[in-house]
Amino acid sequence: MEGHGKITAPFIGDRLRGGLTAASSGAVQAFSRRSLRQQLVILVLAATLPLLAASALMFKRLVDNERSADLRSLVVNARTLAALVENEVDTHVVIGTALSRSTALQAGDLPSFWREATQAIEFVPGSWISVSTPEAQVVLSTLVPFGTTLPRHSAPAVVQRGFDTRRPQVGDMIFGNVSKRWTAFVEVPVFRNDTPLYSISISLSPDRFHAMLRKQFTRGEVVAIVDRNKNFVARIPDH
Repeated sequence: MEGHGKITAPFIGDRLRGGLTAASSGAVQAFSRRSLRQQLVILVLAATLPLLAASALMFKRLVDNERSADLRSLVVNARTLAALVENEVDTHVVIGTALSRSTALQAGDLPSFWREATQAIEFVPGSWISVSTPEAQVVLSTLVPFGTTLPRHSAPAVVQRGFDTRRPQVGDMIFGNVSKRWTAFVEVPVFRNDTPLYSISISLSPDRFHAMLRKQFTRGEVVAIVDRNKNFVARIPDH
């Protein structure tokens, strides 16, 4: 379009630049009318607010990363602890199962079996073995000389459960009638011609679990092993 009515892009650009220049000039004038203290505050805020926002974002990311790392560490520690406890229990079950096949025990030769049990328990220092009748009467213990008069088993229900299921049982913490100590235990039923004969009890000594925790966790972690009744078996730092 020709003539005086023509409006070109450069004209619009000039108008915009003029407006911005005027606005900028007005802002500068308004800023200059403020006190020196106000000017300094504005300048400091203008310089630091972007940095503070960036720092806050970085801090949030660091916190999130730290939380993720802590969670991963907890999961790894829990899995490690579960594997260690399972291995300890399995070791005791293997010993008890091997002893349940003893020809001396099957023949009722308890003095000979007491000697075998005393040797076997050396594989798990700090633990001890006892043998009970199906009625839960303890007839021998590696804690005392053979022939010592002994009380009944502290957990007869676990002895019976072993016979009922025909499988080894893991007992919760009890106060041993013979040992006079708190301990968890493994109970292994013994049969002769499918008839209940004896029950072998092997202690899961808290001292062994405590030593395990102290060896595995060395960075000041708070770690505990509890039984099904939420009784502490072992814990660090307080045992």
